Amino acid sequence: EFEELTGITVEVEQIAEQQLGEKLFIEMSGRSSTYDAWAMWGFSVPNYVATGAVEPLSKYMNDPSLSDPDWYMWEDIHPASRSFVTIEGEIWALPIQAVYQQTFYYRRDWFQEKGITKVPEKWEELEKAAAKLTDRSKKQYGFIQRGARGPAGAANMWLYWLYSFGGRFFDDKWKPVFNGPEGVAALEFYVRMLRNYGPEGISTFGPIETQHAIKAGYVGMGIEVINLASQLIDPKKSKIADVAGIAPPPAGPAGSKVAVYSWTWGLNRYGKNKEPAWLWIYWLTAPGQALRWTTKLGVPGRFSVQRSSYYREHVKSWF
Repeated sequence: EFEELTGITVEVEQIAEQQLGEKLFIEMSGRSSTYDAWAMWGFSVPNYVATGAVEPLSKYMNDPSLSDPDWYMWEDIHPASRSFVTIEGEIWALPIQAVYQQTFYYRRDWFQEKGITKVPEKWEELEKAAAKLTDRSKKQYGFIQRGARGPAGAANMWLYWLYSFGGRFFDDKWKPVFNGPEGVAALEFYVRMLRNYGPEGISTFGPIETQHAIKAGYVGMGIEVINLASQLIDPKKSKIADVAGIAPPPAGPAGSKVAVYSWTWGLNRYGKNKEPAWLWIYWLTAPGQALRWTTKLGVPGRFSVQRSSYYREHVKSWF
């Protein structure tokens, strides 16, 4: 569609999430021009800005020959998503969606078989349910979350428990406090749940492996990103489409503190086709494409999508 609209040919390379950060680091360190644009985790944008690897975007957004502010509607993007990509007044990337909101998935049939009458609402209830659902002799496991190292693995999903246990990374004076009592308790709980009730080899499970385990049906409960929901209820992609349950994650001592952050698209400062690449990421992150992305992959990062009747009707099918 973009190629028909602009005449610009786009070549896309798909890279697994766990390898993406390492791949980009190598490309940026070498000032490579292999890629004209790339997808980035929102929280990594400041790192890429500091290395001088990404192109500032305000000049493109303010150029009427390259942008249409009334069509793009920058203010329509959620402020949290805009904050990821705006540093000292300069825009360094374009948010494509607010994707990572942790969601609780479970097998309704296993709950019924084990006499679990309600979805766990607190962490204590979660652990009791996981114990009931785990039967290693049958290769049935009570609970799963990502266990692999790195930002796409355990470091990502543990944030939910850190905040839900009342922990923080820094105090008001920017002193590290993530290893305080709350952080330690959150980590101990996270490790205990994976070790006692998770599949064999859980320490190697990233997003692909964890989502596959939930769709394959050999775990009774799991916490993963919300964009798994549309796949889980699709019989072509999930073995438990008819018995899958979806709910908010259980609360820790400080409540249920889900984290939401954005995927973004930026321009390679050393790229050779900056203006065509700009048009590509501008089109890709615009309102119409955001609606397409969000109904398939995650949480809306635009208010117009949140208000869309199409999106609201689509999401009802997840629950």
